[in-house]
Amino acid sequence: MTERRVDPDACVLCGACRAVCPIFMETLRECDVARGRVARVKYTGQQERFTAADREAFSLCLMCGRCLEVCKADLDIPHLMQRARAESGYAAGIPRLVAETLAKHPSRLSTVARLAATWHKWLARLPEDSGLRRRLGDSYLSAGRLLPSPPADPYLARQLGRRAQGDRKLALFAGCGAGWLLSEIGDAIDAILAALDLVAAVPAQNCCGLPAWGLGADDAADAGFAAWREAFSGNGYEAVLTPCASCAAHLQEHLGEGAETPLEEFFVWLARQELAVDLSGVKLAVHVPCHTRRGVRGGDAVTPMLREAGAEIVELPTALDEQCCGMGGTFGAQHTDLSRRIGLPKVDAMLEAEPAAIVSHCTGCLLQLRDLVRYRGSSVPVAHPVQWLAKGLTGRT
Repeated sequence: MTERRVDPDACVLCGACRAVCPIFMETLRECDVARGRVARVKYTGQQERFTAADREAFSLCLMCGRCLEVCKADLDIPHLMQRARAESGYAAGIPRLVAETLAKHPSRLSTVARLAATWHKWLARLPEDSGLRRRLGDSYLSAGRLLPSPPADPYLARQLGRRAQGDRKLALFAGCGAGWLLSEIGDAIDAILAALDLVAAVPAQNCCGLPAWGLGADDAADAGFAAWREAFSGNGYEAVLTPCASCAAHLQEHLGEGAETPLEEFFVWLARQELAVDLSGVKLAVHVPCHTRRGVRGGDAVTPMLREAGAEIVELPTALDEQCCGMGGTFGAQHTDLSRRIGLPKVDAMLEAEPAAIVSHCTGCLLQLRDLVRYRGSSVPVAHPVQWLAKGLTGRT
């Protein structure tokens, strides 16, 4: 990947970021756009101290990378914000605990989800104007955001330790979301690989470290990445595949070009295989994750693959098509109302087209889109693209 600048002094204050920043489009506050946050980074650096207001400002970034496309100074705002979060102690307390838990014990994700659901049910019994509810209620839960129902038998709980089979030695990195919450993703991948006479190895695996990295919890992020590399390196894998665009972009950046074990986003790899899929007559709305657009090597392989399979893809205006869904990792949990306001226009346009389903290949985006669809009272399913490809399998060409 091309090296970009992270020096805040490089910002020329041109304001090009104002035209593309999803946060600024909603708040219209200079402090919420890239150049405003860069100015704050410069000021706090000079003062060598951070306030709660600084940490709040650093949290108001989706890390979507839209500003990368227009920055005249080639300044890497997402990485600059990550450094600001790390240096300001943004990840202290519960955020750090969550980051460290994911990095070291991702299997606890399903347990955390169950506890959160129980907590939410208890909170819901309190009056909405109850001071106790406001004091104890997490903003995400209090806003009635979607809580996934953990499967009784998660994919990784069933498949850890599986060995590769077939004439090609592949491994699967499921990621926390697909591995412990959305088991249907791993099952669909297995069906697709079976059609190619392949079975991917599923070694013991931790979180890739992306959630911790986004929070600025560098030590937890480094630990997660180190554990990942130890699990997948030195085993002679032809490729390690992952169905999550965000995990793929994070790992590819940290592994660098020419890594011993190539990490590939599943669809970029699948596009080179000979697989027949028939989705004729199926209308799908596709949300391409921000990490796919600006991070994954090979870019968006999903949309052309679905088209080639015969699916009708919902066409959106360019501005909406390129819009972030509003999740942005922890952003969606911390800024619930703003997160929904950012994502709803895109979801509304998709629902208006009456698709058979909305699909996206980042588990964070999937949870956000499901929440937004439910918020609109719609029953249109939101699924990972592998689920539709598995449905349309007709065998090898």
